[in-house]
Amino acid sequence: TQALDETVQLRHQLKNQEVEADHAKQREQLQAQKSLQEVRSAYERLLTDKSELEVRLSKYEEKNKQAQGNVDDLQARIRILEDDKHAGTMKLKDLEHQKIQIETQIKLAQQKEEESAQSMVWETKRHEEAIAFNQRRIQSLQDELATLCQDKGMADAKLM
Repeated sequence: TQALDETVQLRHQLKNQEVEADHAKQREQLQAQKSLQEVRSAYERLLTDKSELEVRLSKYEEKNKQAQGNVDDLQARIRILEDDKHAGTMKLKDLEHQKIQIETQIKLAQQKEEESAQSMVWETKRHEEAIAFNQRRIQSLQDELATLCQDKGMADAKLM
């Protein structure tokens, strides 16, 4: 009977171990299902995050494309402005060169005008001196003529 009791006891222990093993297996399965559910939830959150990031990336890429277009437009405008600046600088240099030439011509014209004015002053002075000399000579000749007329008048009076 003791062997029978031991057998019953062993069967009972075996049954308890099987039940415990089943419970442990069920707990492990529940834990695995819970872990799998958490992993699936995390995976779905990651997929959602990925989708959101892809949308944001798409928006940023579009903004980047627009910004690049704006940069290209601005660079084109800068090139045009630089060309205009260069043309303006060249025009300014040309005008400065023309100004220097005109100033030189004005100085030469002023010099010639001063020389002409000085020449006119000298010529006027020379003519005035010649006129004064000729007026004195005319006066002298008139005086001589008056004297000669008197002398002739006297000579004619003597002859008569």
